[in-house]
Amino acid sequence: MRKSAKHFIAVCVTLALFAALTETANAQTKEATLVPFAYVRSLSVVPASLITPSDPPLAPAPPATQKKQLAKWKSQKSTREATIRLRNAALASFSKSFASVLGTSGLQINLVPADETTLSIAQALNMAARLRASESISRDFSAAAIDKLTAIGKEQKVDACLVLSVDRFGINTGFQREIWVRACAWLLTFRRSEKGELLGPFYALGQANARRKLIGKGFSRDDDMLIEEAAGLAAQRLKKVLGTGRLPLFSEDSRYAVLPASLPVRVMKQFLASSEQAEGNSSGNPATSVIASSSIYRQRDVLFQPDTSPACQPIDQGAVQDALTCFSLVPGDFWTKSGVPDAEHMKAVGTYLKCRYVFASRATGIDCVETPVLVKDGVELKEGVDIRVDAEVEGLLFDVQEGKVIWKDRLSGGTIARTEYVRHKPRIRTDEQCISDAVRTAFAYLRSSFDEYRRKLDRFP
Repeated sequence: MRKSAKHFIAVCVTLALFAALTETANAQTKEATLVPFAYVRSLSVVPASLITPSDPPLAPAPPATQKKQLAKWKSQKSTREATIRLRNAALASFSKSFASVLGTSGLQINLVPADETTLSIAQALNMAARLRASESISRDFSAAAIDKLTAIGKEQKVDACLVLSVDRFGINTGFQREIWVRACAWLLTFRRSEKGELLGPFYALGQANARRKLIGKGFSRDDDMLIEEAAGLAAQRLKKVLGTGRLPLFSEDSRYAVLPASLPVRVMKQFLASSEQAEGNSSGNPATSVIASSSIYRQRDVLFQPDTSPACQPIDQGAVQDALTCFSLVPGDFWTKSGVPDAEHMKAVGTYLKCRYVFASRATGIDCVETPVLVKDGVELKEGVDIRVDAEVEGLLFDVQEGKVIWKDRLSGGTIARTEYVRHKPRIRTDEQCISDAVRTAFAYLRSSFDEYRRKLDRFP
């Protein structure tokens, strides 16, 4: 009986171990199938196409007698011609950079000759992505493109077909010159069926900027250098996306809303007594007073201004406030009493605003303490005060589509003000100004934390 029991236990353990290993292998296989380049050894690459939105038509040239209007029209024409040239240069630079980075992936690459058919494939897939709301139209566009890609895959006998395009391009000029390029990729893989499975779109965005010259006109780098850097970054990031299946943050066409920061209207201030005053205070409790923080409270709409990407557009603050009014919410309602982000409220507001991301922030604590000190007035020591304010803030990024918080951090910032004597008269910042400085410093740290989070996501392996 004992031997039978031991054999039975051994069999049960073996079966349990086998089931666990099988489940782990299935999970790994399922995860691998989400990676575009998984199980791909040979690849047909359709040459990259330029499918950026067309420019609006240029107005007819004014008559020669209207010199100012004619000069303005010539300037617009020159700017447009320069933009078209840079756009074409971005396509050429991206094609060259992506061919270089793809050559190091170990795949067998077959290039498809460029013709009208390859351009129509990229345009059809791009149109299908834009018309996702109308499933029947989107299906018609994608079906035609899949048929053409399937024919190419069967002819070249490859595991997958890759379609590349540059679908977004922009130039921003201000204090600095910025050029950005967004690349798009579709992959038709034959790992499950002969007809093929269409994956995508996969986006990757590259940006490059140059500062203005301190002496003379122009910028520190010319546009050709910026184009090469931006297109090169887009190519490297697109290869990473195809190798991991994870899209970079804010690479898709989307919108985001920044909720007003949740801030207190009043702050409690403590007065720490000196040793002599403490002896006379029998209760031992420090004196307190209430300080209005109306200055920083009025800035709650602009305190947290995260940096996203040109493909992700912000929603007007007026529309955000209308959404809060519609749901009868205030900024503090986006956290529960226990301090946990309220996903239901954020998803409701994000769905109402038709945005992909929602930023929320709040001040979790503001401490203001005043201590008496001795300060110098020339060679004399006079009475003064030391005001110290410490502010702790919390910020988060909520993905409306996924219904979860994807980034959250809590940081502190502070400031110290001390009495100074100028011409024998005391000067010091007001309590309200100290509170504003501390809160703004904490929010500056919060934005830096979010920028570092984005840089880690964009970092190449």
